[in-house]
Amino acid sequence: MTLSRADLTELAAKYAEMLRLRRADGTSASPGPMKAAMARLATEFPGVLRELDDFPLELIESRHAALERAAHADEVEPWMTACVAFHRLTRGALSAKRWLGGRKHVDAVTTSTFANAAGELAFPEDALAWKDDLQAIAHPPRGRISQLVLQRVASTLGISTGEVRVLIFGPSRRSPRETWV
Repeated sequence: MTLSRADLTELAAKYAEMLRLRRADGTSASPGPMKAAMARLATEFPGVLRELDDFPLELIESRHAALERAAHADEVEPWMTACVAFHRLTRGALSAKRWLGGRKHVDAVTTSTFANAAGELAFPEDALAWKDDLQAIAHPPRGRISQLVLQRVASTLGISTGEVRVLIFGPSRRSPRETWV
């Protein structure tokens, strides 16, 4: 998977907004604007709230700086590719899941209808990435869309789901031997 400058710029904007939100946390008298900004960010970048909660401020700053450099010098790091793939695939999977509306059986007619309707979804291109895997969306591993997405990202990048998880979300809190990427 090759990232474009637009991909890197969008991801840099995500980390810039994370920095803004983290630095503003607790300083606002009204939590409404903060919640609205977080909801917008989570819609565009599913999984970002976990990063916002778990990442040390220094990691958010270093990722933002790395993305700013990469957008100008095309020095893409593996975590950047994993993050872009994860956000795209998660947006698509969530769009497809909403479209399925609880259907548990997917046949050729459902797939065709989905393909025709995808243009009306919030993230049509991302949703279409799941057209041939709607049954997996209807029955994700362990009932979790995120697990299905991590498997797809791992397959795309040729690495394990554990490696993908660390690239995107950092080390597990249960595994202190891993270091932040």
